[in-house]
Amino acid sequence: MTKIKKNLFSTMPSVVRKGITAMLCVIMVGLFFSVGCKKDNKPPIDPPEIEYPIDISFTEYSLGETCQWTNLAYDKTVIVINSEETLAQYVTGSDYPEIDFAKHSLLLASGSADYGVSEIIVNKLQQLAANEYVLEMEILLNHVPIAEERWTIALVVEKASEEIMVDLKITESLIIIPFPIDIPFEEYSLEKTDCEWVNLSYPLPWHSELIIINSAEELENYISCAEGSYPKIDFSKHTLLLAYGAECDGNYPDSISLQQISGRWYSMTVNARPSNIPVMSKWEVAIIVDKIISEANVELKVTRKGEYEK
Repeated sequence: MTKIKKNLFSTMPSVVRKGITAMLCVIMVGLFFSVGCKKDNKPPIDPPEIEYPIDISFTEYSLGETCQWTNLAYDKTVIVINSEETLAQYVTGSDYPEIDFAKHSLLLASGSADYGVSEIIVNKLQQLAANEYVLEMEILLNHVPIAEERWTIALVVEKASEEIMVDLKITESLIIIPFPIDIPFEEYSLEKTDCEWVNLSYPLPWHSELIIINSAEELENYISCAEGSYPKIDFSKHTLLLAYGAECDGNYPDSISLQQISGRWYSMTVNARPSNIPVMSKWEVAIIVDKIISEANVELKVTRKGEYEK
């Protein structure tokens, strides 16, 4: 005997079925709005608070050898650069590494010191608040006194607002140098030019003098050229030491050495080799060195070693 399953809902009168269907719809609509209202009534979730300070990563940026920084105040402040157009205002030349300013900013710090700068160490870059940063760095100074040793340091960071304020904290340390030290130099000669040294008050025989020259205007006082010009010197980075003297026995300069004895004291030694012509003679030697102040004391020593030339 086959059993037939009956659908009770189908056996109900149509009026009853319609009523149940309507009631179910009302219940579903109520549940929908109830759930929706509960969701809307939830309080908004606050974003997590930012905990300061935050260490900011950076990459040191260098212009290379063909370009130089310009238009800087060198007042120990930081400039925020956010575009190629702004960067070009502070650079001479065009062959410098590109920066993706859509993603990055450049922090450019500059200042000056009273001694030669041997090294700049960036210790820390931190964000202290939304628009407040601090850059901590150490400058290692040597014992070469300089009127104004200018320095720059540039850092590439993630994109930052131009409104940020960067506080620069600098620690300066003197490097301990075992004096005396040999100072490198480059000889400066007028031999292959149509120029000559002038306005030198040659002292008595076997005496000598030295002049510290720190500008092109000073150098022009001691050079005269028939035509053309004399070899140029970058006096923003270098100093010219001009030594001269007179000899009775035909001595002429043979070798030169330069030492730094202490912070402001130097010793330049010129060896005058005797010749086989014992007559009155004048001599001049000039060397280019890294920048030193005009107030430095450079002692000139003339030695007379060697044999007469035959």
